Amino acid sequence: MSRWKFLLRLGRAFALLVVFVFAGALAVAAADALARGSERAGGALGTLIGRVTGGRAPVDLSRQVDPPLLERPATDVLRASGWELRGRLPPGVAGADGFYLRVYVNGQLARERNVPESTSFAIAGVPVPEGRSRIAASIEGPGVKSGMSEEIEILFDGTPPPLTVEVPKQGEPVTGERVVVRGKAESGARITVDNATTGVSAVTVAAEDASFAVEVALDPGPNSLKIRAGDAAGNTMEKRVDVVHRQSDLVARLTLSRSVFARSELPAPVSITVSVSDRRGSAVNGGAVTFSLSPPGLPTSTFETTTRNGRAVWAHVTIPKEGALPGEGLVTVRVVLPDGESVQQIAHLTIE
Repeated sequence: MSRWKFLLRLGRAFALLVVFVFAGALAVAAADALARGSERAGGALGTLIGRVTGGRAPVDLSRQVDPPLLERPATDVLRASGWELRGRLPPGVAGADGFYLRVYVNGQLARERNVPESTSFAIAGVPVPEGRSRIAASIEGPGVKSGMSEEIEILFDGTPPPLTVEVPKQGEPVTGERVVVRGKAESGARITVDNATTGVSAVTVAAEDASFAVEVALDPGPNSLKIRAGDAAGNTMEKRVDVVHRQSDLVARLTLSRSVFARSELPAPVSITVSVSDRRGSAVNGGAVTFSLSPPGLPTSTFETTTRNGRAVWAHVTIPKEGALPGEGLVTVRVVLPDGESVQQIAHLTIE
């Protein structure tokens, strides 16, 4: 091949390369112009939508919408009935057309509704199972989906607490001007005893072993007591016991070796003594005696014995430190003779 032919071919190849480069530059410029035109068209469309919707600014679909913020309830134990999920929407979403607030329970869609006009929301009737559940929410709209909100965890409890009234029994005669209602419910349950006859109420909290003891005043004659146990979720259980306050032919005197304890000195012993006589002052023997001790915050303990020479003793009972709380506790005794005649007395002890 001659030198001139080689140079000619090289020139043609260079010319083709220049043409390709120029064509690529034109394509890039055209694409850029088209993109700017689309943005202008989108802006014009947004303006038009704003006019049609009464001037409300359209949601910026070019950004990711933040998830809603869920409000944690004051307690993490709730009843499913009457529960409302509360929270706040992210900025710029309230009242937006075509946008939905979706609620998830344990990862499953449980409720969906249009976003409200205000940023705050409350959704009732979210179906939840008994037990512990994880609640979350998200926002979805045309071409937009938020991430999932931070979860809140709630224990839903719709079961009323158990309630057993051990003392007094239905229709039981009570000889003292006050009676101690004892029983079992649920640990931490709030126990309320209402005397419908006197209009007086008394309140306590069930101990760790679910036992409780509540002292309430009586009027002479029949008294109607309503005992109610309420748990942390607001569930309640009620029982009714009717008793009769009457005078006894027996006289009982209940004493404690000491009645005030500093919590720092626990565990500590206490001895409890009851002296029983008839109206003439004669000692009563053979009476069945039941002592009960309920220090504040601790389970109730009992001891049974009989009177000898008109006396019965529960000696050196230890009040433990673990679980004991500052407050006033109850000591009771009930003495029943073989003929059915009975007498009750109440004393108090304090933990400081």
